Amino acid sequence: MLFARLLGAGRSTFLAQKPFGLCLSEMEIANRATMEATLTMIETLGRDYKPHGTPVIATFRGQVGPESAFPHAVTQNIILSKGSAPLLSAYGQINDSGDTLVTGAGASVFGYVSELERTMFVETVSKEQEKFFRHMYEAQQIAFSAIKPGVPFSAVDEAVQNYFAEEGLTEYVRHHTGHSIGLLGHEAPFFDRHRRTGALCAGAWRIQAFRYGIGHGKGH
Repeated sequence: MLFARLLGAGRSTFLAQKPFGLCLSEMEIANRATMEATLTMIETLGRDYKPHGTPVIATFRGQVGPESAFPHAVTQNIILSKGSAPLLSAYGQINDSGDTLVTGAGASVFGYVSELERTMFVETVSKEQEKFFRHMYEAQQIAFSAIKPGVPFSAVDEAVQNYFAEEGLTEYVRHHTGHSIGLLGHEAPFFDRHRRTGALCAGAWRIQAFRYGIGHGKGH
């Protein structure tokens, strides 16, 4: 929601403070979203809010437009334009109408890590973007359905990878299905078909059944 507000109605207020024609760096948007989220946490939890780790963070990690196709990309100071005069970034001209944006947000609370990523499309969505997004969503549902007590972690990934194979999407897949999360952002055991030990019990996991395609971006 923080990103949506900054990119939508809230963003127009910020843009109004800048000279006409200038655009925003992904870092400007991320820093404002991070600050707003931090203040919200403090306002909501007060002095009880003890991160005991990394405080609130909200970012794109450079996953903007064509760059969103790269797994776990890094911040690249990409410029997000609004209107008919996009600026040039170090990675070329970025016109955000129809672009894929991947946001990542999280916060540590008493040492425990949380993480949330979302895929968004700016203003317009192509048929191809919609098709791949639906595949991503279906793969997530398959993973959720496969997660049951006693089921091997590898079986969850196998179910998702079988779906990708049946749909002819294997060439786009650059990632396993997910991982555990707790005191660390990425913990074992992982939802990986090559992991032949361990069965599901009580815990917290993060499902990352997504696909990547150069030129189309990332679904998450």
